[in-house]
Amino acid sequence: MNWILIGIALYLTYYTFTYARKVWSDNNKPAGLALLMLSGCYLPLSLYLHFR
Repeated sequence: MNWILIGIALYLTYYTFTYARKVWSDNNKPAGLALLMLSGCYLPLSLYLHFR
């Protein structure tokens, strides 16, 4: 079960990062920056779940 949660957290990191790049390139810099910061939250979550 733990590997499924780690996989979901890593997928959310990838998805929000790619979406942030798309929004950033559409000249919506504040929203792109907010999404980039959000995508950075999932990587520590996956590391926490892995080493817990």
